Amino acid sequence: MEKRIKLKENDVYSMCESKDYLILNNNYNGLTLYDSGLNFIKNIIIAEDLMIYEIYNSRFDNRIVIFDAENQMLYFIDLNKVSHVISVSTEVIFLNFFKFDNNNFILRSREVAYTFCFESGQLISTHPYVYEHILSVSNQQIMIEKNCKLYTVGNKGEINLNQAYDDNSLYVISEKYVIEYDENNIF
Repeated sequence: MEKRIKLKENDVYSMCESKDYLILNNNYNGLTLYDSGLNFIKNIIIAEDLMIYEIYNSRFDNRIVIFDAENQMLYFIDLNKVSHVISVSTEVIFLNFFKFDNNNFILRSREVAYTFCFESGQLISTHPYVYEHILSVSNQQIMIEKNCKLYTVGNKGEINLNQAYDDNSLYVISEKYVIEYDENNIF
């Protein structure tokens, strides 16, 4: 069965999903949440003149980080505890890369990775960025390549798969398996 929703009087320009919610911007002051059946859950007011540049989200939980580049703000929001929105002023322009690591998350600029505490919004550390190539995404984890080695990243942190990355292969990850294949030799 197909379900549709009509949005009136909402300039929708940003959309993503978390573990339990479909997330849309609510004009220029917050978010609107729907469940997987497109049933309205709630509106969340964040700030006047909010201009969402990027929503960093995880499909592992319902925590998100919003980057408002125009107003130079980061907003940390646990969608299950909406009364606790943390805002942090920033002059850094972050890229669309993020990584959750337990209660911390990492954002990066072109040259530096920034680790923040999700609960407080406090900057924990900065370090030069090491390139990570995202190879596959599942509901539970992400497969990345860095320094020619394969890793999975999920709610247990980063795990080295003890396997070398092959530039000629494609990768698919599921809860139990890693599939490596060469699309030119499938049939």
